Parts: sequence; structure tokens; C-alpha cells
Amino acid sequence: MQFFEIDLPDGADPETYTDSDEARAHFVDLVSSGFIDFQLVRRFDSNGKEV
Repeated sequence: MQFFEIDLPDGADPETYTDSDEARAHFVDLVSSGFIDFQLVRRFDSNGKEV
């Protein structure tokens, strides 16, 4: 399995962005082209803060 990161627009909240029409359109393009399989994985630091 290969992982990659998607850069969020400056100042975008990750939760809000991933639930936006803009993100959906971007992900649909990547998935429908066969470029990626989509799986959202959230990362947290040692203090439990999302990174």
C-alpha cells in the first residue's frame, strides 16, 4: 500500500476541508482516474493532538 499527503489550502481546517465540495471533487478525480484508492487516515502526536 502506498501513502501520500494532500496539501490543504492555506488556513484550511482539515475536518472542514475533507467535508467540502472542493475536496470531494479533487478526490473523485484521483480515484476515478485510478491514480489512488482513497482511505482517510488521521495522525496524532504523542499528546493526542491531531497533526
